[in-house]
Amino acid sequence: MKKCIIEKTDKLGSKVLLSGGERCNLTNINLDPELHYVGQSLKSLPSLFHQFGPEDMIQYLDTHEIETKVEDNGRVLLKS
Repeated sequence: MKKCIIEKTDKLGSKVLLSGGERCNLTNINLDPELHYVGQSLKSLPSLFHQFGPEDMIQYLDTHEIETKVEDNGRVLLKS
């Protein structure tokens, strides 16, 4: 097996189906935590994204031979 999907729900891929047309938005290269997130822990977000940001996610997937593509507004999705 080259890839393994671990799902906490009882239906494999149910979260992907809910996210819009069987496509999975993995990250966004235009991410700005101060503009795009709300909540009580906003001060910790910049340091977290500095440690593992969108480019790191793309590189991680590439290392595991999972191809991505960038679409409108910087959305990063699986290529296939």
